[in-house]
Amino acid sequence: IFAGAVYGGASTSDRKRADAAYAALYLARPAGAEQPACLAKPPEEWNEPGVTQELSKDDLPAWKYWILYWGGYYSYTTSCARSARRLHELAVCPAAKALVAPGNPFGLRDSFAHEYTALALHAWILHKRLRKVYGRAGADLSQELHGFMNEDVEMRVYKRGVRLRASHWNKQLENQFYLICSELDVAMAEPDTVTDVLRKRVYAFDVEMDAEEDVSEQQVQALAHYLHETHLALANTDATALMQGEIRFRGPGGEAGGGEIAQQASS
Repeated sequence: IFAGAVYGGASTSDRKRADAAYAALYLARPAGAEQPACLAKPPEEWNEPGVTQELSKDDLPAWKYWILYWGGYYSYTTSCARSARRLHELAVCPAAKALVAPGNPFGLRDSFAHEYTALALHAWILHKRLRKVYGRAGADLSQELHGFMNEDVEMRVYKRGVRLRASHWNKQLENQFYLICSELDVAMAEPDTVTDVLRKRVYAFDVEMDAEEDVSEQQVQALAHYLHETHLALANTDATALMQGEIRFRGPGGEAGGGEIAQQASS
């Protein structure tokens, strides 16, 4: 459902060129290429307090395990949902917050509009990887992640005091997300156009910013480079950690992005 909505406006030839460009850049990496840092959390930091937990059979009394088992806690669907929620809490939200933090090198403002587009950029990177590499399981995780992102955005809109026509504005935000994803996908086949998409769909989305006058070409190039490096780092990330939702994006300075949980990032 999600993938169809994202690609609905792109022609078949554009989709094929975008897929080929992604494969060339991030799937078939040349031997000897510099390997970026893995985004997986160290195993000892998995299941950290404050985020969606994964209850292991080994840590539970038998009676409690069987109650959870028969209640569907360990089913494929609910396990996928927990992994998606962790991806949103540990990776997408903190990274978006770090991207718009004061003093960031990209010229982004600490505003609702720019934080939303930062969320969309990181979700797009995850969706690309999950859909292209991990088959049905990746597609299901991508769909769940998209659902949690929508829930989070709706809550952010509510906290902004929007009560009238909230569903209209939520629909506008979702349309913006689809435009960012589809246009960046197409731009992957023509790297020189990535900065044009970023100016149009990221910077200009904040109506208080003049995307031509208030941001330099160097800042837009820096954001494009950050996205490219993040794609590479995700390609170098352990599959188990990604599918379990136990990863963190690296911030603009290369540090683990934010280290904040979703409750803090959404405030």
